[in-house]
Amino acid sequence: MSVVDTSPTKQQGPFSTAAPLASAPFNDALVKNTSQPTEPFKPKILAFTCKWCTYAGADLAGLNRMKYPADIRLLRVPCSGRGNPQFVLEALQRGCDGVIVCGCHPGDCHYSTGNYYAKRRMMIYKRLLEYIGLEPDRFQIRWISGAEAGKFRDVITEFCNRITELGPIENDFNLSDSIGAAVYGSHLTKPASEENELRNDIHEQAERGEA
Repeated sequence: MSVVDTSPTKQQGPFSTAAPLASAPFNDALVKNTSQPTEPFKPKILAFTCKWCTYAGADLAGLNRMKYPADIRLLRVPCSGRGNPQFVLEALQRGCDGVIVCGCHPGDCHYSTGNYYAKRRMMIYKRLLEYIGLEPDRFQIRWISGAEAGKFRDVITEFCNRITELGPIENDFNLSDSIGAAVYGSHLTKPASEENELRNDIHEQAERGEA
């Protein structure tokens, strides 16, 4: 009479399909340990930097081995006045979580008045972003000279930390539609009185030279 061995089969080589029963709890633990923890949010930030001042300040910061967050990408432009609000919109639409424009101090522009045009244009655009529901801190404009490496480090660090606190822009937030509604008056989410108040404030700032 033949006797059937019902004990677990020993592994007979790399191609054996049998495994000891005691290995099941180990396999379950192995599967549980393979789960990856959620990675911390790392913002994508773009900086438009004037090549005559801020970009030189960034270069000086690098030469002095000053440390600032690596989450920012510098884009050199001939002048801060060359920056178009459309560039900011394009950057935010393509995945940037924050944009900062940096130029010469007022009165020190290489092209005399370029930074004045940049300030007026960008401040109005900043108010527009706030009006459509986007956090205004996601867009900043700062003046940094070529000799202010320390200020460049501090401004960039502060801005990166602020964007990290705000988190990513919501995926369902359509900037083009929101700005189009604000500009052309369709699908406005705020009362007309508040809209008129915003426009009056912008015009008053422009007349006083604050925008």
